[in-house]
Amino acid sequence: MSRTSFGEALRRARVLLQEAAVQSSEKQAHAGLLAELERAQAHAAPSRIEDQPVRHDLIAVICHDLRAPLSSVLMGAGFLQKSLAADPKAEPMRKIADAIARSGERMNHLVRDLHDVTHIEQGRFTLERHKQDAGAILDTAFERVVPLAATKSVKLDKHNEAGGLSINADKERLLQAIAKLAENALRSTAAGGTLRLSALKDGTAVRFIVADTGKGMDEERLAHAFDRAWHATQSPREGTGLGLALVQGIARAHDGDASVESRIGSGTTVAFTVPLAS
Repeated sequence: MSRTSFGEALRRARVLLQEAAVQSSEKQAHAGLLAELERAQAHAAPSRIEDQPVRHDLIAVICHDLRAPLSSVLMGAGFLQKSLAADPKAEPMRKIADAIARSGERMNHLVRDLHDVTHIEQGRFTLERHKQDAGAILDTAFERVVPLAATKSVKLDKHNEAGGLSINADKERLLQAIAKLAENALRSTAAGGTLRLSALKDGTAVRFIVADTGKGMDEERLAHAFDRAWHATQSPREGTGLGLALVQGIARAHDGDASVESRIGSGTTVAFTVPLAS
């Protein structure tokens, strides 16, 4: 029962109590009980369902307000990097500027992901869908992941059977989903491991797959892979859970879905589908 309906029930009970044919002492006792319930209700925290829109709105405002200072941080770091690039004596300062730029970019990605996931949960997530070649999307995603895999010394493979398959999709959102899966995979895959990006026809859909040879997930974590709320209760070192929630949201917005398979020590495979264009 919501706070509003519970309050209405209390007020109705008070009216019925006044009209009831009972002794005044009983009325006084019942009235005292109703008063205690009203005080408890007044101080109770809002229910999770009622609080959710307020929380989402607050997150959206925070994300919006963080973008301006983050942009200033990134611009300042970029200016320092360029200014110090030609001065050999400025190597220590340049390393600091590089670290600021990396941290700022990571924060920027987190803010964007949180903003997107919040919109997904609110049902306000929108797409710009156009007819796209699924194979070309995978090729573009692969090229973007190449430098990331190189910095981690992870072997990068591609298996593309989706060339010429048309999907009605938001290209940038699909690239965002594949990039997010690749980033997650690279974080859990040690140097010398392998990351494979694939796309293939799966019935009336195209299946995009990101598979790694990393540390994998235990059964509990696998069961909650797409549950952002569950991830929020875990150690920050285990990740925020935004990535998989975002990928699932993007897939479902395209009328597809996402799935994950994983075993400890055997890596993780995440896939999402997008229906073929009719």
